[in-house]
Amino acid sequence: MSGKLVPQTPAERVSPVAATVCRALTIDGVSGMEFIAKDEDAAVRATSLSASSTGAQGPRAAASPHDKRRSRNAVLNRSMPSDAALIMACAERVRLHRGETLTDIGDPVVRLCFPETAVLALVVPMRDGTSAEVAFVGCEGMVGGMALLGVPASAVRATVLVGGDALRVPVATVRRLCDASRTLHASLLGAEALLHAAVVRSAACHALHPARARLARFLLEFQDRTGKETLLLTQDETAAMLGVQRTTVTAAAHGLMERGLITYRRGQIGILDRPGLEAMACECYHAAPSRILQHG
Repeated sequence: MSGKLVPQTPAERVSPVAATVCRALTIDGVSGMEFIAKDEDAAVRATSLSASSTGAQGPRAAASPHDKRRSRNAVLNRSMPSDAALIMACAERVRLHRGETLTDIGDPVVRLCFPETAVLALVVPMRDGTSAEVAFVGCEGMVGGMALLGVPASAVRATVLVGGDALRVPVATVRRLCDASRTLHASLLGAEALLHAAVVRSAACHALHPARARLARFLLEFQDRTGKETLLLTQDETAAMLGVQRTTVTAAAHGLMERGLITYRRGQIGILDRPGLEAMACECYHAAPSRILQHG
């Protein structure tokens, strides 16, 4: 397959749901039908996708009607609906488990990962066993985008901090989709640029800010991606994310507890006073690229 977008004969017809314009697409043996609502009541574009068996390696797991229409990943939701439809047609939805390592340093990057409910931590481990977090990626981002820039191997370890769903698409397929759609290419490169900015900010944060302020930022960013008031985090995980000793985490956490901002029990951290925690966090939380994108 050349991987180029192959337009089929456009047709206008009435869908069972609403009056729509229907445009058929085929790429890499996967056919998609893009339905564009014409009536004002159907303001949201819905996409119905069907995988053809051409070039497929066995049947794909059945997806629910919601799964076929859209993703819960913001990178895809911010993309042109037709671009998101192409990705969704080729994507595999997988369940990621806490503690799982998706890629390690030096591993070839063969898939792009778009988290939906999962949260990934990108960390840099050292030979002495210590490590430091350089970025979190949840439903706002993607992992593996450097492969689109010609970087074949991972520069970080990507581990699952919160288990959940994610979409995976082979890098080779995404490259062909980007050849067919310059707007998709621009959207994915934009997401990778935001991740790069977050990594740069994290490096400065590790070097310049005290542990208590960094812990507050870490907890806020973690809660942003999970939406939960109680965070399941061990002391070892928190220390590894911050690149500090366990005793440093204990001291920083007790400082936040004394101010009534959090509860801190074995393996669980509860957020009691989010505004107070934001006031304690270093400036990096409010300057995070993902927050700038959300709040302008």
